[in-house]
Order: sequence, then C-alpha cells, then structure tokens
Amino acid sequence: MAWANEVCEEDSEERAITVASMNEIAYLFQGWLPLVVWQQVDAPEYRSGYITLCVSSVIMIGTCFAIRMLGNREISYKRRQQGQRNGSESCEQLQPYLEQFQTQENEKRYGFQDSALELGSVKAGFSSSSTLAPTPSARDRYYGGAASIAESSQTEIETESCHKRAN
Repeated sequence: MAWANEVCEEDSEERAITVASMNEIAYLFQGWLPLVVWQQVDAPEYRSGYITLCVSSVIMIGTCFAIRMLGNREISYKRRQQGQRNGSESCEQLQPYLEQFQTQENEKRYGFQDSALELGSVKAGFSSSSTLAPTPSARDRYYGGAASIAESSQTEIETESCHKRAN
C-alpha cells in the first residue's frame, strides 16, 4: 500500500480511491478464503490451500510488474510534457536566471558578491594601497583554481610585508 501512495502522489482523490479499494479487496478475501481453502479436514497437506496460495502469489507478482510498467509510462509521459514546455523557452529568456543562480552559488561557496567585485579598484585589479600593487580578486581565485589561490596568497603576503616595511 505504500507503493500506491507513491504512484498516486499527485492526485489525492485517486490515492484515496486506490488505497480504499486495496483495503476492501484485502478484507473481502481475508473474510472467506481461509475458511474455504485451509479447512481442518485437509490437514496436514492443505492441498487446496497451497495451490490457492501459489496462484494468488503469481497473480500478485504479475500485478506488481504491471503497476510498475504503467507507473514508469506515466512518469516518462510527464517528463516529455515537461520537456516540451521547457524546451519552448529560448536561451535568452533563461540567461538572467542562470546568472542569478551562479551569483547565489558563488555567494554560498565563497562569500563574495559579483556586484562588489565590479566596483572600484577591485575591478581594476589593484589594491587601495599607495603602491597600487596588483592583487587578484576573489573572482580570479574562484575561476583560477589552486595555482591562482597559491599565487594570490603569496602576493597578499608580499603586499602586507611591503606595507609593514613602509610604515
């Protein structure tokens, strides 16, 4: 029954009818079938009970495969419909959303904002010191990889030591 809840997750009415029907059919068979096929006079063989059990197991397994096939068909149909809907949008329409997503990811990972990088001396690639020594920006460190990070750390150390000597 848990599988029925997952298959019918988008439609509450369909889920309610499916689960209620499954419960009702289970109670229906549990009420009379054991009295007929598991009779005490057939003990200890219970030939009719074992035959009924095997047949009902095969039917249930077949039903599970049919439900899985139909569920996968429905999912692929929904994906195709979603793809057609999304495919109609042009790249130009999606570009602002992509840039916004990239900016948010950069802020989460590296704690900087693109708008701050585009302002003043950071955009020019110079520090605000009197020597105007070039320092790599956070964007360069992000896109440059490990080598750029090592270079930027060395440049910052050299710049700090120059400032200390000057003072």
